[in-house]
Amino acid sequence: MKGNVNINEVPYISTYYIKPIIEVGEEAKLDFYITDYFHKEYLEDDYSETFTVTLRVEGREDKKFYNLKAGDHTISLGEFDTEGEKKFSVLCTDKYGRNSHELFNFILVKNPVEVKEYIMTQEDLMIYEDIKQEETTSFFKCKELIKKHKLNMNLVQCRLTFDKRKISFYYTAPERVDFRELLKELTQVFKKMRIDLRHIGVRDESSIMDGTGICGKPFCCSSYLRKFESINVKLAKETDNVDC
Repeated sequence: MKGNVNINEVPYISTYYIKPIIEVGEEAKLDFYITDYFHKEYLEDDYSETFTVTLRVEGREDKKFYNLKAGDHTISLGEFDTEGEKKFSVLCTDKYGRNSHELFNFILVKNPVEVKEYIMTQEDLMIYEDIKQEETTSFFKCKELIKKHKLNMNLVQCRLTFDKRKISFYYTAPERVDFRELLKELTQVFKKMRIDLRHIGVRDESSIMDGTGICGKPFCCSSYLRKFESINVKLAKETDNVDC
């Protein structure tokens, strides 16, 4: 306890969406939620508690956003002019100087892919069917290893390239996962293959898994949406898509 301020009652910050893969020159935006140690929900016009949010992007100067009230916010990471993995972190500080835990994440920046049409032969179709079966087997093998290592991640999909040189596993997780030991075992199972473990958002998961929304229609993100706009917690609550 320092004076009348408990130094252990640190503020809370939670990130809930960022587009995991963007194109070169595309703006990256991060949606997040901040509040006090007691997770109190403040009214729209209540500025009794304000916070400073610090955004750290690897290779760039820190950005600070001042006097943010408790609730939902969106900040910009800016644009990137080179491809590759871009690491970043965020934390918030309350008016007493207490820092929240720092959240670490990354996004992947890629150049647009040129799409070329190709008519599959009968042999290609046979290879395709073989790949689909192999993807199913690989999916459950990876799931077993995730359970073995007690990792807090939900495997969503497995994809093999047509030449079988690369295998990708897509997963969701509430926080960053240390999957180094998992990756070591996967390299022993899938030899001579490049292995990609990719963290995706919940809407990306819905676009892959498909399903029906509370409106009775197929998920928008799996039926026609190709670009996901930011949705804050307030909007999600108003549409009854989260537990209040």
